[in-house]
Amino acid sequence: MIGFPETRYARAHGVHVAYQVFGEGLFDVLFVSHPTDPIDLLWDDPLAAAGLRRLGSVARVITLDLRGAGSSDAVNVEQMPRAEAWVDDLIAVMDAAGSTNAAVVASGESAHPAMIFAAAHPARVRALALINSCARFVRAPDYPQGAPPEIAEKLITGYRERMGTGAVSADLSPSRADDPVFLRWRARAERLAGAPATMTPLYDFFLHTDVRSVLELIQAPTLVLHRTDDPYVRVAHGRYLADHVQNGRLAELPGDDHHWYSGDVDALLDELVAFLTGVRASEPSSRHLATVLFTDIVGSTERAVALGDRQWAATLAAHNEIVSGHVSGFRGRLVKLTGDGALAVFDGPARAIQCAEGMRATLDSQGLQIRAGRLSEIS
Repeated sequence: MIGFPETRYARAHGVHVAYQVFGEGLFDVLFVSHPTDPIDLLWDDPLAAAGLRRLGSVARVITLDLRGAGSSDAVNVEQMPRAEAWVDDLIAVMDAAGSTNAAVVASGESAHPAMIFAAAHPARVRALALINSCARFVRAPDYPQGAPPEIAEKLITGYRERMGTGAVSADLSPSRADDPVFLRWRARAERLAGAPATMTPLYDFFLHTDVRSVLELIQAPTLVLHRTDDPYVRVAHGRYLADHVQNGRLAELPGDDHHWYSGDVDALLDELVAFLTGVRASEPSSRHLATVLFTDIVGSTERAVALGDRQWAATLAAHNEIVSGHVSGFRGRLVKLTGDGALAVFDGPARAIQCAEGMRATLDSQGLQIRAGRLSEIS
């Protein structure tokens, strides 16, 4: 799928809930985007966009901004709604998309309404996948897995002071903490997710939400995906979820990134797609297939004449930043920029193709069309 899906609105008891539909498949996936991951901006990150496209290759995907975040209506933080209000968002979006039954995928705090939804509406949930999530974040006498209350308060204060700078995301995605393109994107996503006066109380609300009481009511087959060294939501939270959902299974993955679109995204998606489809990807060969990707801008000469030197230089600078960010995101090596194109090397054709698709979609949104080709050599 090239390009970005259109954002529409569903109505949940008078609240406008932003959602998108993309992909094809024999079943639906309801992907509950995290409050700090606006659905319009997720497509600007190469790894997030590639992950969404992969889901869209096996299913029709419905994704949404929960109320209070992104392009959905704000919430009154002085009278915060009950957690069940966010369940209304999921129902409204599924109804608007014509979906009666879906596999539900959620990460972090967005898993709370997903778990309540699965427990309260079992006929509408065919499967449930929870990524780096918890039933309760703060420690309690009967929940030693949780973080001490003072840590939660420190996180809230830090979030209020640093949101919109990318610093919060650097902590949550240590593998990409030195990538300036990623940090600029995350800073923008943090700002456009919602204003500090809204997002800080919303974060506080979810941090103190406890959905343990619904776990035994979840009937759908449930996959708990958790990175073993996640410093934010410890893996003990994931183990608790898997132990307390009747049909729960835990898949621990190596890594210390909390964001699902950072670290070894391929391994996470392998597990997720295998769970959703029942078909596991074949084991990779020990032979190495190096792939060279080369791109160029369509009609670059004519475009440069039409724009003039100064505007064309700015256009090329934006092109180069997008290309560099995508190559880095897919673990490639940028050999050189060629003036109106690029030459990069990847450790296999899959990443080269995903990178080219991501670059093409992002540059198309900037009014630039590119051609891409690849050469592969087994070693």
